[in-house]
Amino acid sequence: MHEDGVLAAAIRARNRALGRFADWGAANPCRLQPAAAVAGVATLYELTPTNSRRRPVDTDGIRACHRALAKAGRR
Repeated sequence: MHEDGVLAAAIRARNRALGRFADWGAANPCRLQPAAAVAGVATLYELTPTNSRRRPVDTDGIRACHRALAKAGRR
């Protein structure tokens, strides 16, 4: 039970942080053209070591977050 409370507190803290980020984003609109953004992502991908790019994507962490958020939303 204690672990659920800690997780819920962490999720609330993350939600507050995301709210602050959204506020910042609204006050600082992106001036980057979509093509430049895609080119930047491509450059970051190229900088990623080859062995990392070949490794299978592990989505366990994302699934765990989705479960936690769904559980927190039911409260």
